[in-house]
Amino acid sequence: ATALQSSTAAALLLTSFAARGVIELAPALAVMLGADIGSTFVVQAMSFDLKALVPVLLIVGVGCFMLSSSALVRQVGRILIGLALMILALGMVVTATASLRENAVLGFVLAHLGREPILAAIIAAALTWLLHSSVAMVLLIISLSASGLIALPLALALTIGANLGAGIIPLVLGWRQPQAARRILVGNLAFRLAGGLVALLALPLLTDWL
Repeated sequence: ATALQSSTAAALLLTSFAARGVIELAPALAVMLGADIGSTFVVQAMSFDLKALVPVLLIVGVGCFMLSSSALVRQVGRILIGLALMILALGMVVTATASLRENAVLGFVLAHLGREPILAAIIAAALTWLLHSSVAMVLLIISLSASGLIALPLALALTIGANLGAGIIPLVLGWRQPQAARRILVGNLAFRLAGGLVALLALPLLTDWL
């Protein structure tokens, strides 16, 4: 997921393997758990200002893709180009929502939402589905928290919801896949839902610990 910059892409890749009978349910779910962890590394990396790396990644990526005859090097070039475009896109999402952080109505809604962590998680899951990117959603939550617009408990609840929404995206996109493939997506969502419920119940302890 770190290399693909998306746990959704990893999930859809696994479903294609499962549809061909290449991988069974148990190892596929284990891989999905690893992909979920890998996506957190992407968020950690994207939380830094990486705009200066975009030209370097594009130049190196295009060079690898255009000048090399090796399939492996060309694939590395594609990954670098995709990473550069992702950094640009996520930066645009955060910039586009800058005005929202100064909106009085949003501040009023978020202030009341802080007392309803379950509702906050549901709303975050829906927004993640609309954005089709849990990374973009979590970066937005980070920016709202950094600006002081939301407190830590609400930020955690929204992040839990974003994680749940990331499990809904591949399930909807892959629903037409064979049953063996759908079981992976349902299992992935079930793991995320169970973990989210435990995290919401432990939210006061998490807030104190952090």
